[in-house]
Amino acid sequence: MNFPTTAQDIPGYDRDQVDALLARIKTQYQSPNRTLITSAMLAVVKFDLVPGGYQIPAVDDALARVADTFDEREIQARLAKEGRASLVGELTAMLNIIRPVLEKKPAESFSNQRNGYSQKLVKALFKQISVKRGEVSAPATYKLRTMSLGRSGSGFDRSQVDEFIGLLIGAIHRQRTLR
Repeated sequence: MNFPTTAQDIPGYDRDQVDALLARIKTQYQSPNRTLITSAMLAVVKFDLVPGGYQIPAVDDALARVADTFDEREIQARLAKEGRASLVGELTAMLNIIRPVLEKKPAESFSNQRNGYSQKLVKALFKQISVKRGEVSAPATYKLRTMSLGRSGSGFDRSQVDEFIGLLIGAIHRQRTLR
């Protein structure tokens, strides 16, 4: 996969690091029984920033798509191995965490943090999410992984919001698999 690069004076992701990860992703994709990379690993991967590196949005976009694909494959494999009841139990537990967070205002669910996520953008995201009749409705998982939540001097704790979004994505994938 070829990513556009930044100008020599603008930081981007280290090309060697990205290329090494992509090689592992390719191997994993071609051999699904191997576990070289998981969707959880892709959610937290970090690269060094170097002048003239790969453009950050292009790499993040591609990794979000791969993470969704791997997450779905992992859940399908678990469904085949463990059965439907296991996934139903997980989905129920996830919805039991998601629902109360949504019922509160984001300010009651997340701590404030210097340089946290924009409160306005997080509140706007919450307006797009609901749980009704045991089913979550939200933007597409790809959009959730790639949406910008900005930065604010007194915003919401980034790790708490990221954890919530990760839980939401997991619930959506389980819900989709169980249909």
